[in-house]
Amino acid sequence: IDQKVLEELRFSADDLMTALRGSGVFDVTEVQFAIVETTGSVSVYPKHANRPVTNVPEQDTGDPPDVLISDGKLIPHGLAASGLDRAWIQRVLSRRQLKIQDVFLLAARGQQDYCLIEKEGNGCHGSG
Repeated sequence: IDQKVLEELRFSADDLMTALRGSGVFDVTEVQFAIVETTGSVSVYPKHANRPVTNVPEQDTGDPPDVLISDGKLIPHGLAASGLDRAWIQRVLSRRQLKIQDVFLLAARGQQDYCLIEKEGNGCHGSG
């Protein structure tokens, strides 16, 4: 839990726990990742063992994808978290003859598992 970010957002521990309970999580140790959205709501990504059981076999992919480009803007902290670099982004974009400003969303879990959505585009291009 990044307490500095919680303080900046004026979220107390009680606020955090209330938001988690609102997402059906009552034990903070069950959370792999949580994001405070711009609306103030909290999106929760549970650890693999705590995700709902489905009839479809699920592969544990670990962390959720990092957002590298959002609405035509490079996201430096997403790039740093992903372990990828600008050269990788340029290679991916050049295959489609795109520039960063042409991209609505680029999210990746690594070099081989990414989703690129062009502005005004329909659907995800990439792998994974």
